[in-house]
Amino acid sequence: MSHTIIREITSDNDVQQLTLSALSKIEKVVGDTLGYRGGFNIIENSSGLPELSKDGWTSLKELCFENPIENLVLEIVKEATMKTFDEIADNTSTTTILVCNLFKNSLAELKKGKSSIDIQKETEESVQKIMDYIDKIKVPLTDKLMYDVAKTSANSDDFIAQIVTDAFIKAGEYGSVSHKRTMSDKTEIEFIEGNPIDSGFAHEGYITVQETQSVVYDNPLVLVAETYFQTINEIIPFLNIAFPQNVEGVPYIEPRPLVIVGHMDDNISNALLQNKLQYNLPIVVIKPPYTHRKGREVMSDLALILGCEVLDGISRSDYGGKEQSHLGTCQRIEITSKDSVITIDKTLNVDKIQGRINELKEQIKNSKHEGEKNYLKERIARVNGGIATIKVGGITSSEIEERLARVDDCLGAVRSAKEEGVVAGGGTALLSASYLVKNLGVISENSIESPFNKILENANFKPKERMKWEGIDKWVFFIKNGFKHEMIDDSKVYPYGYDVKEFKEINMFDAGILDTAKGLKSAYKNAVSASNNLLRTQNVLYYQRAKNGN
Repeated sequence: MSHTIIREITSDNDVQQLTLSALSKIEKVVGDTLGYRGGFNIIENSSGLPELSKDGWTSLKELCFENPIENLVLEIVKEATMKTFDEIADNTSTTTILVCNLFKNSLAELKKGKSSIDIQKETEESVQKIMDYIDKIKVPLTDKLMYDVAKTSANSDDFIAQIVTDAFIKAGEYGSVSHKRTMSDKTEIEFIEGNPIDSGFAHEGYITVQETQSVVYDNPLVLVAETYFQTINEIIPFLNIAFPQNVEGVPYIEPRPLVIVGHMDDNISNALLQNKLQYNLPIVVIKPPYTHRKGREVMSDLALILGCEVLDGISRSDYGGKEQSHLGTCQRIEITSKDSVITIDKTLNVDKIQGRINELKEQIKNSKHEGEKNYLKERIARVNGGIATIKVGGITSSEIEERLARVDDCLGAVRSAKEEGVVAGGGTALLSASYLVKNLGVISENSIESPFNKILENANFKPKERMKWEGIDKWVFFIKNGFKHEMIDDSKVYPYGYDVKEFKEINMFDAGILDTAKGLKSAYKNAVSASNNLLRTQNVLYYQRAKNGN
């Protein structure tokens, strides 16, 4: 072998200095995008082409350092920021700035002789205080505040804020809102007032509309089956209902399309497909979207909105005359190779549907796991109906990428605001909370001011040495030493802040500059965790490639 991989060790002060070096670079790249007057980063993609981004999370993901220790520090920051992204899909830049400043201020105290354990205890104690304060000042979301949240998240882009707000309003309280890239230069909303199924047709031979490569049926019968069909005889009772053999002298019964959502042997599927192709029978098979517990719950939700019972248990051809109870119906169904949309009569089964939604909302309240909560919300969206998709376009690829990132941030911010409400933005909420942690030392106090300070720094804020805010007698900023301030009574201050767009002191709610309560709590909690992990690191063990004999 020409090369051998060896383990290197770096310890104590060297680790701290390299950690500081990495965090300084990270803070520069991410922090410079923060706020209305934050700048752009140009990122070279894998093809060597430029991509423009004003999104801190997008920029952070692209970072990679040559020094292995700095790169490990970077990965820890990414983990903390990814945790915030997974929980909120926003406030990622705030998380990053907080990590960098928490560590910087913690290290300064460590150098003065305070132990890392005491520092960790101090910062961890501040987390609950900050969370309780944010819960105290937050307000519920309204349509007007929804637009303000989206606009703040989109760096004051009115168009993106309006289209995101419109999408959520169209989708309704429990509707589904998503986004995707489009080849058009326009960004617009595609809205479907229906209930989604995360599965499409089993074979392209079922297609009825060639232009859209989809299956479309009006007023179909729908069989929702958890059972596994093994013979065609198990399907025939339902075929007889959908396609009755009319005889002379008996009232004519109109055939109806039959949609089967269920698993079956290939020979059955092939037989049904041949009948569709040979006799043009209006029939289609949809494979169930999920299995096991999730599959049972999704099929139960589907049967509920269709007004039927799930066919379960061992497959058989004798259903005891209850075949009709397993056949639901809807106004229309549209099926593609990937997914399906059901349009139901919303005047039917209203009480049952609302009852299921209430059950799921109660489960969300009692759930402690974010993934489970998201799954339950998806079930609510499927049961309630209403799908809004923001199709993001642009003239150039880099423009689309940048716009996609901002739309993504907006969607995350609005979803978060719908859950826990909103607070004043621009770093104001955290800034006003700083008095809460004064008795815990300067680490938390100075650190939670950092997003506010960075937003002002990006705006080249150069006020007088001492400045009183309009209408506020007891809040005085001392600009020296990094925008230090003295706060006597937070009720005299919040929700006033500084608008870097208009360069004036203002009530942040009046200016429409907002943040989400859940986002700030998540950002601070995750930042404290990452900073403490970095602070208490004394040795870094890493692989380094070296030539034999060197």
